[in-house]
Amino acid sequence: MKFVVSILVLLAVTAKQCASFEPQALDDKHQIAVPEEQEIGAPACVYQKGTLDDFNNEIYSWWAGEGFTLSKVGDTLKADAKGVGSKWNAFGREMTLLDFSNCPVLKIRCRAEGEKPPTLIVHMKDVNNYDANADAPKQRIHIGKDFRDYYFSFNNRWKQSWPDNQIVDPKMMNSILLFINGGMADWTGVLYIDDIKAVSLDQLPVVAATSGGIIDDFSDELYSWWAANEKINLEKKGDAMLLDCNGAGSNYETFGRSINEMDFTKAQIVRIKARAEGGEPMLRIDFKDKNGHTTNEFPAVNKILETPDYKDYYYNYSGKYSQTYPDKQTVDPTGMKDLIGFVNPGGPGFIGKIYIEEIEVIDDKKYQQLTGKQ
Repeated sequence: MKFVVSILVLLAVTAKQCASFEPQALDDKHQIAVPEEQEIGAPACVYQKGTLDDFNNEIYSWWAGEGFTLSKVGDTLKADAKGVGSKWNAFGREMTLLDFSNCPVLKIRCRAEGEKPPTLIVHMKDVNNYDANADAPKQRIHIGKDFRDYYFSFNNRWKQSWPDNQIVDPKMMNSILLFINGGMADWTGVLYIDDIKAVSLDQLPVVAATSGGIIDDFSDELYSWWAANEKINLEKKGDAMLLDCNGAGSNYETFGRSINEMDFTKAQIVRIKARAEGGEPMLRIDFKDKNGHTTNEFPAVNKILETPDYKDYYYNYSGKYSQTYPDKQTVDPTGMKDLIGFVNPGGPGFIGKIYIEEIEVIDDKKYQQLTGKQ
């Protein structure tokens, strides 16, 4: 009997304790954390077989900035441009979220009509609205009736420098912007685009780097040259290029051009034949490699003398293949692709003229022959 009573008492006590428990609400603290996979876009080379647009359908997804009028002619996008360039006029489109990490090249089949060939500059933005503008690829587009393929590589160029420094995510790209003569002289004409495709690096045309040679003797028009600020105006004067400067200096105003790929390991001295009027400015010349890295850690600079005759100035890049801005990088001397010039960089504004008659890349032997120096 005592055993039964004990059992009853124990059950009563247990029931009372259970009745006193408060209901337990489950929240996020009680859940087991499971790592979430980062969202990425569809592989760019796979999605629609790499075709971003072939203009077979309407162009509703495209927008046009100031100076542009877009229309469709057959299966081609027609971009009428009027005075675009200096204000960084652009047109573009949103696109499906795409992953360009293994497919960082855009192949754009296009042609142009106008008095001068335009420079097409391509930007791409990710879902964070970061713009790969730190070293945006660009190409000079030919004038003619035939379409040609132009390649714009973003390999090692997924960086933003304006309005601030950011890393662009190539796995989450969602828009493309096209600039004509961005930051350069205004251009009026028509750009026709037949299609835009994403391709891999191995589809880039192989270009053999030359070992030195003439970059420009200015016998032709200045189609390949650009100036990024109104403080430097470029003109052709006979067989020379005139840099008409109006206060260039303190803001690091630039000018330049793309060059045929050169191997500076075999010829790394640049000879510039030049003279100045209105003062004696400092002329700095940087080179950018095929990866978008620039020789700006140890700048090569010469003072251009105010003389009636042209004089040779030599820029030696031996041991100067490094970049500090926008970040620390080693410059690849085997594939130099762009020349970038500065007048009085960071110094007082220069008001005057620089005439350049020749730019040539030479080796040590030719330097010794020309100067008599070892």
